[in-house]
Amino acid sequence: MRIYFRFLKARRIYKFYYAVESRTAYPNLWRVANLIHVLLLLAHWFGCFYYMLSELEGFKGNWAYKHPESPEHSPLVRKYLGSVYWSTLTLTTIGDLATPPQTYSEWRLFHVQHCCNSFDF
Repeated sequence: MRIYFRFLKARRIYKFYYAVESRTAYPNLWRVANLIHVLLLLAHWFGCFYYMLSELEGFKGNWAYKHPESPEHSPLVRKYLGSVYWSTLTLTTIGDLATPPQTYSEWRLFHVQHCCNSFDF
């Protein structure tokens, strides 16, 4: 049985993107919408990685997400919005965080995110 991964069919997305861009009356508006979509997608992914890394490290340290056992930080919406906030903060600033990463895994995530940030802008 052959397994086809859906993410390997990404060329269809590129074909759709170029077809819409070439046929629309406002191609610059389409490009801006696509850029915003990519930035929101990256913010979501890095927010999820940030929370998973914080959970892996036991929610310890100033850089990690606050421990979700406290009633203030326990709702799912609060966890998601806090993680996406951190992600958009690091995607839009150039390394100017209030608390710098402390462990090697935090530094790795930080550097990968900044590489994506420099490619986007």
